[in-house]
Amino acid sequence: MYHFFYNLRNRNKKNGKKGFTLIELIIVIAILAILAAILVPSMLGYQEEARQAVANANARTVYSAATSAAAFALAKGWDLNQASVKITDVAGTYEKDFSNGETPATFAEQIVYLLGRTFTGDVNISVDTTAKSVESTTWTDGKGLDGKYPSLS
Repeated sequence: MYHFFYNLRNRNKKNGKKGFTLIELIIVIAILAILAAILVPSMLGYQEEARQAVANANARTVYSAATSAAAFALAKGWDLNQASVKITDVAGTYEKDFSNGETPATFAEQIVYLLGRTFTGDVNISVDTTAKSVESTTWTDGKGLDGKYPSLS
């Protein structure tokens, strides 16, 4: 096989022509097509894994904000008797602008305040009412992608 390609290359040099022959180009394109057919499906799996990792990271961020908000609420003497807190559309939920010195008045407002106005998605927070602590959080982007923390899997 090597001699075949070697003879093709030398034949062009004898004629004084430079460049690749059509057969060489077709073989290279065929090899690249085979490699692409093998690699593309495996790369699609990595994209889904990355999306799920982002969703779980967002849920962990919500968990951190919720535990901080719970500590703040307990320090302020607020009652954490809700078994769960659901916040739909975090970025658009509360229109209060806390930059003017106003402080959050509820547990949910404190969570939104800690997450920031640019954090998007729907949040569900499970609270252990006897221990007064956050059990778990779920983050959803509204398009079917869910993240949980702590992860049950």
